[in-house]
Amino acid sequence: MAKSAPKLDPRGRKVKILATVGPASRSPEMLARLFKAGVDAFRVNMSHGEHADHAQTIETIDLLTWYHCLCEPTWLLLAHPSYNAL
Repeated sequence: MAKSAPKLDPRGRKVKILATVGPASRSPEMLARLFKAGVDAFRVNMSHGEHADHAQTIETIDLLTWYHCLCEPTWLLLAHPSYNAL
């Protein structure tokens, strides 16, 4: 009996790509470029910017996920400096 091939994720690879989003990379154009380059998860750096900025970034990432019709949601990690010490 032949072995079946290992199951790959919808993007066809075994590794995950994580991008940290900060002031220089939160524009919709840059997020779209990162997404098209194959990013699987976005880490939003909460130490820079206001809550409204972060809300807009998260909404843009969500819209990109739906626009590209992915079967799975894109992972979103929120990072704040006071939580990193735990």
